[in-house]
Amino acid sequence: MQLTNFKLLLTALFLMAGLNLHAQSLGNPVLFEDFGRAASVYQTSGPPLAPGVTTLTPTGTRCPGDGSYSLVTSTDNCFSNTWITVNKDYGSTDAFGFMMIINASNQPSVFYTQRVSSDIMCPGSAYEFSVMITNVLRPTTNNNFVRPNIRFTVTKADGTLIDDSYTTGEIPETDAATWKKYAIRFEAPADGQGIIVKLSNEVAGSLGNDFAMDNITVSPYGNLIDAGFGTATGDKEKVLCVGQGVVNYTLTADASTYTSPRYQWQISTNDGSWQNIAGATSATVNVNVPDVAGKYQYRVGVLGGVATSPNCQIFSDPLVVGRFPVPVFTLPATTTVCQGETLMFSADRGTSYQWSGPNGYTSTDQNPLVSSSATANIAGEYRVIITKDGCSTTATTNVIVAPPLTVAVNNRTPQVCEGNSYQMVASGGTTYRWLPTTGLSNPNAANPTVTPQSDIEYQVYIGNGGCEKIETVNINVIKKPTVSAGSDRAMAETESTTINASIAGNYESFYWTPNTYIQDPTSLTPTVNPPDDITYTLHVLQANGCGETSDDVAVRVYKKISLPNTFSPNGDGVNDTWRIAKLASYPNSELTIFTRNGQQVFRTVGDARQWNGQYNGKELPAGVYYYVIDLKDNLPKRSGWVMLIR
Repeated sequence: MQLTNFKLLLTALFLMAGLNLHAQSLGNPVLFEDFGRAASVYQTSGPPLAPGVTTLTPTGTRCPGDGSYSLVTSTDNCFSNTWITVNKDYGSTDAFGFMMIINASNQPSVFYTQRVSSDIMCPGSAYEFSVMITNVLRPTTNNNFVRPNIRFTVTKADGTLIDDSYTTGEIPETDAATWKKYAIRFEAPADGQGIIVKLSNEVAGSLGNDFAMDNITVSPYGNLIDAGFGTATGDKEKVLCVGQGVVNYTLTADASTYTSPRYQWQISTNDGSWQNIAGATSATVNVNVPDVAGKYQYRVGVLGGVATSPNCQIFSDPLVVGRFPVPVFTLPATTTVCQGETLMFSADRGTSYQWSGPNGYTSTDQNPLVSSSATANIAGEYRVIITKDGCSTTATTNVIVAPPLTVAVNNRTPQVCEGNSYQMVASGGTTYRWLPTTGLSNPNAANPTVTPQSDIEYQVYIGNGGCEKIETVNINVIKKPTVSAGSDRAMAETESTTINASIAGNYESFYWTPNTYIQDPTSLTPTVNPPDDITYTLHVLQANGCGETSDDVAVRVYKKISLPNTFSPNGDGVNDTWRIAKLASYPNSELTIFTRNGQQVFRTVGDARQWNGQYNGKELPAGVYYYVIDLKDNLPKRSGWVMLIR
């Protein structure tokens, strides 16, 4: 439980004490039924009660029907919104606790029964049987609606009646959940038996008679035990701050109405379980509160008369010490404001603030405006006292009003071509600090150079030793267009092919070089028909005069091959070799010649040499020879015959 809630909880505790009949004190419960808690926010209903506890039918809905009950975390819009919405059970600080929602039977009946074992009770001692209840019906003018009226019954374990005289009376409707404690007091059986407690519906009717209940409790009770700091009627709570050191308190209790009272003081830290304080068995005890933030509670348990069991102890209301951390906050040692500008302070970590400064200045604002146009007479020391949970801290700063500052930059929104450098120029101060420092030649110069790769914003802090102002430069980088002249092309001689170029991004214009054998030089997909191999270049002029970007595409022209079918290597100078015209335009081609029997007699790559009709330096006989030409480059092979004439 958070420390900041302890005062509220303490107040609630005192209000609950006011509900006790005749201002009595209670002991630890021997029965406490709060119906459990949900394991997560997704669980809205709990398991049914154990057999024998109730005669009602269990359901898992938030709106049980007649003669039924549910253990749920909340109700909402039940029966056409004739029920109020109960957002949470009684006593929980969150919405995870279950409560029992009852839509009573048409006839009076016992709807809750629970046993208390004799071994945890004190024979002949006084006990209180209590329940927290709220009507769930909305206020109505329909007189047919029935209000719940619940009887409390206590019997011995053997069924002998102890008391059944108490009923709640009609529990009225309210516009919102109004939990109220109803209770009966009785004496435990002197013969040492345990007890049975019962709750029964005293009225008949199916309209209305609907309610929620929680925290069914049976506790020992006795005369009021006063306890306080210093004296029994002293303060009931103390507030300490961390840093004050260990603090000692004397706690005093008054149990003079008890016969031969025996005392036992207990402590609970941060809402943990109660633990006996060793040796603290008198009406007074000295306690040392550690210098650690926390919630420290102290109470005294009293046994009177012949009672000896701790189960019979009656306890005082807790005495509470809340120890809170001191708020942690600092102001800069010096605060500089330019003449004519706004001076405003900001603080946090507290719930109240007290500012003071020169010329009688005061403010209780968290973030006070000192001046919207600073002048020299507001200079000096300012102080703030920050308080939270009764603990305070102080922070100070010295305000200096500096001469005015007039600053500028050469261009707040420059455009820079990708790959180019740009020099930013600031003026008006004596010191300069650029952020971010990414890509800057000198982040502390008035005129740093940057070569930005993409859009970027810079801020320059310009100062004169007192004032500081900020200017912003947003650089827009004009990106180069992405230029592609397309994939290389291939074509046969005398034919044509189409170039597939593209330009992505901003540009002004483009042109091709060379512009020969190209049908439309203004197109990105021109048709070309060059007679020989050629490389075309696509030139793109960038936007804003940012230069040129280019890319090349090669066009391969395959020449037509003419294949003579005869040659006569007789030395007369005419057709003495078998030469294939334009084979040289296929530098990777292979020419192979065979005899009728498949014997290879000649091989050459490209047009490196011509066949002279010889094999290994000897003349071959006249006749028909066969050739195969592999032009490569994924072109089809050529084959045929040639006649050698002698």
